[in-house]
Amino acid sequence: MGRLYRPFLHAGGDPTLDLSLAPLDRGVPAGGVVAFDSGLGWRIVATADGWSFVGLRANRPYHALAVDREWRKGTVFLPARLRSGAGRPFPIAYPWEMLLFTSLLGHRDGAIVHATAVVLDGEGWVFAGPHRAGKSTLARLFKARSDVTVLNDDRVAVRHVHGHWHVFGTPWAGSARLNADRSAPIRGVCLISHGRATKPTRLQPARAASKLLARCLHPYWEPAATSKLLDTIARIVTEVPCYDFPFAPSFSSVLRGLQVAER
Repeated sequence: MGRLYRPFLHAGGDPTLDLSLAPLDRGVPAGGVVAFDSGLGWRIVATADGWSFVGLRANRPYHALAVDREWRKGTVFLPARLRSGAGRPFPIAYPWEMLLFTSLLGHRDGAIVHATAVVLDGEGWVFAGPHRAGKSTLARLFKARSDVTVLNDDRVAVRHVHGHWHVFGTPWAGSARLNADRSAPIRGVCLISHGRATKPTRLQPARAASKLLARCLHPYWEPAATSKLLDTIARIVTEVPCYDFPFAPSFSSVLRGLQVAER
């Protein structure tokens, strides 16, 4: 279990998804249709009972996960010979944990967003953008401030809870390797790009929706969750201020931009 994951380990509570372990040679549920093939050595199969997430090496399963259609129970299938002690592998290894959360959040008014997010004055700001848009740059700028918490520099979770949209830190940090097990109500969503100056422009919901949707992880394998993700994005851009946000790489410039956005 890596450093980035440890803060998110919590005991107790009622699990959303109950997972058990089984040896891989017991057999992964099969007989379905390939719902998604990553082309990167893993695929998702829709079975009669749910979904099988299968990692492949030389076209043979080496690690798999099966879940039911209600997303309440599942089984992780691992090779029978596991390393022991401190070196024992985390059973829900990449990419399974992100795939699970992508579908789980899709059904529960949420999404995983490619974004840096911070907590400033008790409120969350989400800075979403593609690769090289400046997410890690912003995270490093905010890291230098003791009054700001960087929730993550690459992937965050957003979800509607207790009547408000919240942003949550996740273990899946990017190149800046920054994250925190905290959350905050979202003050604004900024669709970022590098610029000579920081100039936020309020976006209309239709324009913001297409930009934000492109920054989300999509549960392509499950039409119901995909449909709900579209509804979630439509609600976020309607209920949360969204901005086109070219920025200059200095904390003072970004802070002034946020102050302008709040007016």
